[in-house]
Amino acid sequence: MAKHKKDAAFTKRERRTSEFILHSRRKSVTGARTIEAILTKMHFSNNQKHGLVTIEILKKLIQLEENMHNKSTQTPLLATKFLYIIAIFFACALSPKTWGNEVPPAPELTLHIDGIKKEVGSIRVAIFNHKDTWLKKPVLARVLPARSSLEFIQKLPAGEYAIAVFHDKNGNGEMDRNFIGLPKEPYGFSNNARGTFGPPKWKKAKVSISEQNFALNIKIK
Repeated sequence: MAKHKKDAAFTKRERRTSEFILHSRRKSVTGARTIEAILTKMHFSNNQKHGLVTIEILKKLIQLEENMHNKSTQTPLLATKFLYIIAIFFACALSPKTWGNEVPPAPELTLHIDGIKKEVGSIRVAIFNHKDTWLKKPVLARVLPARSSLEFIQKLPAGEYAIAVFHDKNGNGEMDRNFIGLPKEPYGFSNNARGTFGPPKWKKAKVSISEQNFALNIKIK
């Protein structure tokens, strides 16, 4: 009789211990999923790769914890503690600027184009970001309707740029030239730069755009 009571008491304590461990593991998985959801919603910007690695680690740990639920052994909760240590470490390692919506928007370039005498054809705008590609390969090109006063707005990453504009009066998509190679259609460059024999050099036409919005005026002639 005494042995039966002793066995019953032991079974009761064992059941309570098992329930406590199972409950703790379930809370661990729930907490890990909460952390994963938070990290997923973060704007990682420059630390994007770092943040995605964090999520993958959490997913592996969640899978480990869930597999432990299916085992009958009362495995110590070391994996639970390890899970939270890893999650806190990687979350704190991310730069504060990557949380929420604190990533600053790209600055806006507002380009005013003047000197358009006839509202025929189109205005062609080409934006370059390096001296080696100047007047060869633009990073951005736009075709705008010809109007007496024209404004063009474009978001650009901070950096150095130079802009070329010409009035394509006949709409053939290229600058018309005379028999000695001089332009026959109005044109202009950033800083209203002009070359002596040909187009201006990169250093004369380039402008620096910082994190602030930037306005530029080009007069074609």
